[in-house]
Amino acid sequence: MDTTAIFCCRCKKDVSASKRVKDPRGKFYCEPCYQAAVKQLQQQRAAQQGGRSPVAPPPPPGAARTGAPRIGTVPAASGPRRMPPPPPSSGRQPAPPPPRPAAAPASSASKPLPDRCPACDAIMLPGRRICIKCNRDVTKLDKLLAVRARNAQVSREEKVGEWIGKTIKIAFILIIVGACGFMGYGAWLMFHPGEPFDDYPKSRAEAVHQILADISEGSDKSYEAAFKLISLRVRTTTNEHQDLVYKMVFKHMHDDFIQKYGGDWLTKAKIENEEPGSNEEIVPFTVTLNDEVYHVLSQAQVAGGVSTFENQLLHGHQEYLENGKRHFGVYEIYEYTVRQKDKDEPQGPTKLRELKPLDDAQAPAPADNNAPKPDPNAPPAP
Repeated sequence: MDTTAIFCCRCKKDVSASKRVKDPRGKFYCEPCYQAAVKQLQQQRAAQQGGRSPVAPPPPPGAARTGAPRIGTVPAASGPRRMPPPPPSSGRQPAPPPPRPAAAPASSASKPLPDRCPACDAIMLPGRRICIKCNRDVTKLDKLLAVRARNAQVSREEKVGEWIGKTIKIAFILIIVGACGFMGYGAWLMFHPGEPFDDYPKSRAEAVHQILADISEGSDKSYEAAFKLISLRVRTTTNEHQDLVYKMVFKHMHDDFIQKYGGDWLTKAKIENEEPGSNEEIVPFTVTLNDEVYHVLSQAQVAGGVSTFENQLLHGHQEYLENGKRHFGVYEIYEYTVRQKDKDEPQGPTKLRELKPLDDAQAPAPADNNAPKPDPNAPPAP
């Protein structure tokens, strides 16, 4: 596209974006200068026909810079001015004025030039209507601006539809992530199955303290937690209501202890390991309250399909160390057990007996290290 500026030959005004007229000599006129030139020419012709000399109009701006005579003026003479002879009358009418130029679009002349190109947002040069980046006429981008304005007007229904679409996408992504996580967790459990004793404590004393704390709380939820501390092999029976039986026993123990020792009986209880240092499968603990002793038997958790006797036959005498890897539960609370006791077994707590000091006559004699030791090969005395 040609971007050469076009100027009026009389007033030197830029007529690139305004109405203009080109004469046969190739000169351009703006509309006011063209109308003035036509009017001046008509006055000259009328003056020639009427015998009057035309009056020279004031010089247009910029005419003083050119040496050529202005249109419609008569060069000044040194002598007296002579009137030109009238033209012979031929009976013809004067030539009509030239046709008016076609009107240019009013929008391109009256619209102010923007500082930036609406198409590419490039900075426009002052007074230029052609973008130097996209080479578009910024005064002829009305359709483009109208399309952009129409696209910018988003209706309420479109906003709701866009929000629903985003919500569906997010929900779909969450479903996929959840499904992948679930399948991954299932695969992990397949190759790393959990042990059935993971919920049991890792020390005997912790198991005893925890079951007494659950019974002391005295709620159905705490009784359920205490039942889960019972050794897995003990509570795995054919009785479907085994948990209800244990809960009844725990509630009976809770009520008895509150009646005998008060609601804070757990803080008064003295819990001790009856066989310190023992690593057997079952180790007894004593719970002392007001000189009354109760017995809680802790048990190491082993596979339910192998008995202790069979385990000893296969592996010999086995010790159940508290090494952080083995779990322990409660075999039973001896005074509050669910099994049927024999007649010769004590039915209640035992009394704590104080040992009396022995008299000198009852005290055993000290061992004599210098006494001769008996010969094991000697024949027995008759």
